[in-house]
Amino acid sequence: MTQAKYIAEYPARIERLIGRLTSACERLSDEQFNSKGEGFEWSPAQIIDHMMITNRGYLPVLEAAIQNGKRGEGELNHSWFGKTLVRLSGPTSKANAPKWLTPGNGPFTRGILQECVDQHRRIAEISRTCEGIDISRTSFRNPYVRLFKMNLADAFEAIAQHAERHIGQIEEFVASAS
Repeated sequence: MTQAKYIAEYPARIERLIGRLTSACERLSDEQFNSKGEGFEWSPAQIIDHMMITNRGYLPVLEAAIQNGKRGEGELNHSWFGKTLVRLSGPTSKANAPKWLTPGNGPFTRGILQECVDQHRRIAEISRTCEGIDISRTSFRNPYVRLFKMNLADAFEAIAQHAERHIGQIEEFVASAS
C-alpha cells in the first residue's frame, strides 16, 4: 500500500472505530460502564482510560515528528520495532499493559467517552497533516520505550490496532452483559 493511500484512508478508519466504541457504550448502564464483568480485568470505562493514557504520550511526539518530517512518498513500511509494537498492541495480542499505562480505578463519568472520541479525532486530524511527508522515513523515539525509534507509520498503525483491540474487548463485555 502506498503511504498516500494509507493516510487518505486513516481518518475514516478511526471514525469507524469511534462509531463502534460509542455504539457499544450506549448499550451500557452507568453501573455497567464502571463495572468489571466476570472474566474482565478492567471495566469499559477503565479500558477507555487506558486508551487515552496511551495515546496521550504519542500526541506531542507525532506533532513534533510531522513538523520535522522528511518530504517524500512511496510504499508504506514499518520499522522492526513498529511491527513488534503493532503486533503487541493489536486485537490478537494477550500482552499486559505496563504499569505506567494502567488505568485509574474510577468511577468514571460518561464524559471520558467523549474525551476518548475527541482524542481519536485529533489523531485522525494529525494524520491529515502528513500529506507529502514520508511517514515511513520520518522517525522519532517511542515515548514509552525511548531506547527504540519508530516511524509515523508505526505510530498511526499501533494507535489504530490498539483501539481495535480494546474496542473489541468493550464489545465482548457488552455481549456478555446482555
